[in-house]
Amino acid sequence: MSEHDDNITFIENAEDKPYLKTPLFNVCMRLFHASRHYRKVVLTACDHISYLCLAGLEGYKLPHGMSGANAGIPWNIIGIARNRGQPDAWCEIMINPVITARSKAMIESESNCGSIRLANPIRVQRHAWINVDWYDIKGVLHEGWLFDRNRGGLPIQHEVDHNNGCLITDRAV
Repeated sequence: MSEHDDNITFIENAEDKPYLKTPLFNVCMRLFHASRHYRKVVLTACDHISYLCLAGLEGYKLPHGMSGANAGIPWNIIGIARNRGQPDAWCEIMINPVITARSKAMIESESNCGSIRLANPIRVQRHAWINVDWYDIKGVLHEGWLFDRNRGGLPIQHEVDHNNGCLITDRAV
């Protein structure tokens, strides 16, 4: 067992690398709406992502977000921590998130990643704002929502990258 036994995939475990570099599958929203059994399985995966997003990781700080890839779930689902570290913290689940527009302006920031376990944060470039389409846990489509640095735009970009098979080191400046 690794010194990091925290139930997420990370590259210290060689078997996780291909999984973390492979794009995930979209949730079939037709089945989500039509089949209570399929919906229950998807929502159980969402609950697991939410739990991991709000839990501290062993030897690591509280995450800003969690991807299906990190949770070992093959679906394009992400969770973004809201009110992180506060008693009223919650996780915003996004099913099949797609970045539909992005600013030309870029932000350079220091970031770390639970899937690589870097000793120190690295500098990455992210878009100053993004528009995102996604489904919530009720299956309602949210289109064109604007997220900037203050509304979770940076972790959303990071987690969407994970689900597309792109790691933070691929974005290093």
